[in-house]
Amino acid sequence: MRTLHITRRFTDREWGGSEETIWHLCDGITRLGHDAEVMTSKALDRRSVHSVRGVPVRRYSYFYPAVGLSREARQRLDKKGGNLVAPWMLVDLLMARDVDVLHAHTAKRTGGMVRTAAKLRGLPYV
Repeated sequence: MRTLHITRRFTDREWGGSEETIWHLCDGITRLGHDAEVMTSKALDRRSVHSVRGVPVRRYSYFYPAVGLSREARQRLDKKGGNLVAPWMLVDLLMARDVDVLHAHTAKRTGGMVRTAAKLRGLPYV
């Protein structure tokens, strides 16, 4: 079984509660013999494809749909609570092969993308 974990941010450079929770879930799934991968934005980490503590991570460019957002305001949103848009993440959610479950670790726009992809593909999502 392959599970994609989708979150707004996931980085070992700014490790927090979300990262810890998602990492433990992925580690547990892997120990059971299944595949887990994280899909996230490039918020706080610009690397595209790599792994964090053994978990494969794929990152996507993103934006905040706000006019005149300062660099400092964007950084604050990146750290906590930003309601971002990552169009290429949605494309990959719709195209990813051999996926059994989509697990959203966020709500708002990113969570909506996960729900939309799951419904269009007939996949279960959490």
